[in-house]
Amino acid sequence: MRYLKSEKIGNLNRKVKIQQRTITRNSYGETDFTFSDYITLYAEADFRITRTDEKSQEQQKVATTSVFYRIRRRTGLSTEMRLVDLTMASSQNIFNIVAIREESKDYMILECINYEY
Repeated sequence: MRYLKSEKIGNLNRKVKIQQRTITRNSYGETDFTFSDYITLYAEADFRITRTDEKSQEQQKVATTSVFYRIRRRTGLSTEMRLVDLTMASSQNIFNIVAIREESKDYMILECINYEY
């Protein structure tokens, strides 16, 4: 990764972990989905454009929160992965990645959603 003189390094101030989904079989032969660590990096969270919505899902009220994380460009990321914000102190720090956008040749935006039951 090259160093950009105009870059404000303090913007990438949140330590996050990207986890990938792995498929395992339990003792009964059923398929289980677990997550394993893929990479740990620093990101910038954009809470200004956060939308919060509440809806019913499987007869429960579910609050969804959308946050945009800006990271340096990485290859191999997909929407099958999830993001864990290690900076947040609450237990609701696990976000599903729903979209990946390329912002520039050096950065990308991960749109992430958190479901609170």
